[in-house]
Amino acid sequence: LADVRIRAMRAELTEHPRTGLDAALDIGWSFYRGPTFLVALELWTAARTDPELRDQLLVVEENIDREAMSLMTEVAPEGAEDYGVRGARFAVASMRGLAMRRALYGDIGIDYAWTQMKPLLLKALS
Repeated sequence: LADVRIRAMRAELTEHPRTGLDAALDIGWSFYRGPTFLVALELWTAARTDPELRDQLLVVEENIDREAMSLMTEVAPEGAEDYGVRGARFAVASMRGLAMRRALYGDIGIDYAWTQMKPLLLKALS
């Protein structure tokens, strides 16, 4: 499922090229805004008490993180030098935190919340 999402994002970027930190953050957010995040959240919860699942899930998550970072760096190579890995992890942690609200609140207000959070991330990473 993660590979399908990554391929779809690469195809979208090929069809509708975008560049810059703003676009990179939107790409990152799309991984958390989509339906696969809630599935991942369920798996993370189950993996907390299932070592075998955790080992398998870690491989998948590392691939997703690597691919997301690659996509974001392709879209905003100049920004990658400015904010680096720590900045990207900060952005990802912020997006994950916002996306976790969906587990209780559903999608109500999530897009508005992203429009409020994104300028703060842009400022922090600039």
